[in-house]
Amino acid sequence: MISAHTLTAAVQSPALALDIKRAEVALDESRYPYASATLTCAAPDESVLAQIDPRAGVRVRLLLMQRYGDGEPLSALTTAYTGQTLAALTTKYSGKQVLTLSADYGHPYNGVGMLPSTFRRLDLALRSRSVDPVSGEMTLSLASDEALAGDVALLATAPLALGTTSVRSAVGTALSRIGAVLATGAADGTVLADATTWQPGTSVWDFANGLATAVGLRLYCDEARIWHLEPEADGSSGGVTLTPYLTRATDTLARDASWYDAVVVKYDWVDAANVRHVAYDTAGDGTSSRALRIEKSTAYPGAGAAARALSFYKGRGRVVDARAVSRYDVTPGFTVTVDTDAMPIQTGLITSVAWALPEDEMDVASRDLVDTPPTAWVFTRAGTSWSSVATGVTWSTYTAA
Repeated sequence: MISAHTLTAAVQSPALALDIKRAEVALDESRYPYASATLTCAAPDESVLAQIDPRAGVRVRLLLMQRYGDGEPLSALTTAYTGQTLAALTTKYSGKQVLTLSADYGHPYNGVGMLPSTFRRLDLALRSRSVDPVSGEMTLSLASDEALAGDVALLATAPLALGTTSVRSAVGTALSRIGAVLATGAADGTVLADATTWQPGTSVWDFANGLATAVGLRLYCDEARIWHLEPEADGSSGGVTLTPYLTRATDTLARDASWYDAVVVKYDWVDAANVRHVAYDTAGDGTSSRALRIEKSTAYPGAGAAARALSFYKGRGRVVDARAVSRYDVTPGFTVTVDTDAMPIQTGLITSVAWALPEDEMDVASRDLVDTPPTAWVFTRAGTSWSSVATGVTWSTYTAA
């Protein structure tokens, strides 16, 4: 079966379908903005080009799609039962699901059976545009709306006290400055009152994200322009086994780069009475051997930011960077399993995924990797999807059937 990959993209105003030559599209839970893309395409006419201006709030919509092709036509079924009545078909598939019929007349992909097509839609803001008149190519840099939240700051001559200790309430107020709202949810936390005083010149993003971080929550805008305030991903939203799609995998153990087993957050701020304060938030224990120091020029909100940072960085001691045939349903926060002959089977959480075209490959980075026991979901019987596993069950507590 042939797996065909396509990317269609269009500028919204002026309405312009883009002729894409090369593209990289990424989702990354560890950075801001969460979604980004770089598109290289044929440059349009000069009159249109003049309107593609990131300063004017131009947006670009993308559709990534992977099609696995078609199965046998209906005539194949007719041929197989030539001269027989419908009763023969009923007898053969009695007590079976329709997917059995599909499997019999569909073409398997690399021996793993029928696979559904995958797709990903993105609505991103244009951040920059450059044109090479020699090659006739235009390059667009795109990002999700955290970038817009980073652009807009509090314009005032005095601090703005929001009068709440609720993080969800304060974040919602901040996002309203860019016309955004939080998706419905229950995740919230409480901070000290001084922490919800917004200082002039502080961006919407720095203010709101600082509050979310302080109570161990994650704030981000997804590729569909929906803002989320929620706990860190735990793999319950889905999972993928990369083995059938792998083209390369690198297993790295390191104490450099982004691995830490202790975190110290220093808060250094001046209050309304012009009095300077310093406070610290720490996470780790007496056995810690590599500490990360973070400095914030905001009021101390209470303990929480250090623990959240530690939960992320402590899981980066072992990293598997995998390259595989693109699947556009793979998302940061998914459980990922990588199985190669060179290392124990690894299960962890996806940190980022970046799709490249025309290569039709994706780079997947992961964290919190551990050796996978033989009872893990990856070893369960075919047809058991992760979405069918009971809520609250993890790969380590699941018993394979």
